[in-house]
Amino acid sequence: MKEKVKTKEIIIKELQESRERYRTLAENAMDGIYIISSDGFEYINPAFEKIFGYNSKEVCHKEFNFLDLIHADDRELVLKREESRRKGEKLPPEYSFRILTKSKKIKHVEVSTVPLPGEKLRILGILRDITKRKQAEEALRESEERYKTLVQTSPDAVTVTDLEGKITYVSPQTLELHGYKREKELTGKSAFELIVPEEHEKAIKNLRKTLKDGYLRDLRYTLLKKDGTPFVGELNTAVIKDVDGNPKMFIATTRNITESERSKEKIKESEERYRDLVEKAGVAILVDDREGNVQYCNKKYADMFGYSLEEIGEMPIFSLVHPDDAERVKKFHKGRVQGKKVPSEYECKGVKKDGSIIHMEIHADALQTDGDILGTRSYIWDVTERKKFEQAVQASEEKFKTLFNSAADAIFISDLDGNILEVNQVVCDRLGYDKKKILDMTLADIDRPKHAAPIPKRIGELYQRGQIFFETAHKHKDGSVIPIELSSRIITYDGKPAALSIARDITERKMAEEERKQSFERLRQALEETVNALASAVEMRDPYTAGHQHRVTKLAIAIAKEMGLSKDKTEGIRMAGVIHDVGKIRVPAEILSWPGQLTEIDFSLIKTHPQVGYDILKRIELPHQVTKIMLQHHERMDGSGYPEGLKGKDILIEARVLAVADVVEAMASHRPYRAALGLEKALEEITKNRGILYDPEAVDACLKLFREKHFEFK
Repeated sequence: MKEKVKTKEIIIKELQESRERYRTLAENAMDGIYIISSDGFEYINPAFEKIFGYNSKEVCHKEFNFLDLIHADDRELVLKREESRRKGEKLPPEYSFRILTKSKKIKHVEVSTVPLPGEKLRILGILRDITKRKQAEEALRESEERYKTLVQTSPDAVTVTDLEGKITYVSPQTLELHGYKREKELTGKSAFELIVPEEHEKAIKNLRKTLKDGYLRDLRYTLLKKDGTPFVGELNTAVIKDVDGNPKMFIATTRNITESERSKEKIKESEERYRDLVEKAGVAILVDDREGNVQYCNKKYADMFGYSLEEIGEMPIFSLVHPDDAERVKKFHKGRVQGKKVPSEYECKGVKKDGSIIHMEIHADALQTDGDILGTRSYIWDVTERKKFEQAVQASEEKFKTLFNSAADAIFISDLDGNILEVNQVVCDRLGYDKKKILDMTLADIDRPKHAAPIPKRIGELYQRGQIFFETAHKHKDGSVIPIELSSRIITYDGKPAALSIARDITERKMAEEERKQSFERLRQALEETVNALASAVEMRDPYTAGHQHRVTKLAIAIAKEMGLSKDKTEGIRMAGVIHDVGKIRVPAEILSWPGQLTEIDFSLIKTHPQVGYDILKRIELPHQVTKIMLQHHERMDGSGYPEGLKGKDILIEARVLAVADVVEAMASHRPYRAALGLEKALEEITKNRGILYDPEAVDACLKLFREKHFEFK
């Protein structure tokens, strides 16, 4: 009996020792350990307390609801798992969810649970805080998403290969660049298949160099599309390394620079045409591309800055501009190559090789080929000496006043709002006001009303460009108008920006211009009368066709307007129409008025009249190609006309219009050898031979005039 009691005591002792060992292990564990039953938590270890922020006394009693420890969105997950456990369903040993600490902080935990033996359902749980791991996973996911978005939205094509050059990934831009539709068409292929064979050796060397240096930039290859079409590509390559710093793969970005290369080639071709001219020019000449890189400059440009041609050819144009003006010059250049309206003439400062500052006046315009803006062309003058003079004038107020008051032209100084600040005596004498009155006025007060409106715009232009030159008109006190040539530039006056304007009276010049204009008008009228006299001379010899030329002219002008031809072309048609048969002056009158059928010889003589008329008038400088129109009015679209047998668009459009009008009027009118065929027959003729003998647009316009607009010969 004593032995049995002793054995029981030993077992109890060993059990207590075992329990103590497990408690010690639980108390010192890094993971949270708990025991929970239907009556709530029975035990939690210190790690559990640390994770949740609760102590054992707060948690281990029946009133504590374990669901308070679980994030609201994850409670259903936990409850469903416990329900499955009660039903005896097989469950994975571990799962994760979010918890709420005592301070309401959200954490992620991973839990493994096992049921404890006994009649009562008790669960042993081991809980690990995986918040940092979850945060790292989320950061990795966001990083991968950003990388994916960057690759897919990049304008450049992105390609990833293994260290052997086998393609493992291509972006949508890569597919488009090389003419493929699906990623699987390229995945697994060698990247060298996208490069022309003759450049494979170069590509292998660059791949090795990338592996050594980590990256290479601005590599140029002739690349291939899926259909074999070559194009020029520019690549940047880099090595991607694993966490241990070992090379893992290559990544390359590619862009198609074929058009850029063509643009440079076109600029070079353009350079050759003008090289001799610009090398001998007395002005600095610069041609640059859209980015401001020098494509060509003459020696004058290099000398202006103190560099050799080789040195300056490698320098971006903006590097030679003084920092005070760099942003303004860049803005003008950017706007110019984008086709925007920016000043074509402006001044700025430059920096020479020795560091000295020069002042430049620049005239720049866009350089275009086939409608594409390739860069800019600039003519540059060194105006340093002029600037020194201007600065000397500003530095010496007394000298400035002497110059100001002794000038022969009217001089105004105004602020940038148009208020007059100072004038010389010439202004007072010219406008009829005393100086005090003028200083109370604005520029708008002395300008004629129609010239006053643009003043704010001109002031803005002056402020932007630094100098403007234009014509206007000033108003005298008595209301008379004085035409003015005005030059304005920005100066500093009393420490503030102001406009210095020099107004020259151009009344005499305007009177001379008006006299020239009137003289020209008299000459034009005399020419008109000469043309009409020639037309009348022809009609006097051919009474049966009297008025024919004027009727043809009227119809031809109407057709031209219907077709929307320019004012100059319409005027050429009018003048040519009035005299288009002047060559008949050499055809014997008896042939022109012969009542019977003409012989082939007679008709051949009549057919000479366009050439005869041209020969008569070719030495007279008639405007608007009148003599050529007259020469070609019997040419036909299919080349069957005379005198030269011209075809299609080799015939002036004015002559094609005149031909249609001539045929319609001739058929509709009486001739010595036949009665009038009538308008319908004439319209039928041009309709039938539309595009064959007669210009289709001219025919359509003529038919519309008669069918829809009821045109009539009067």
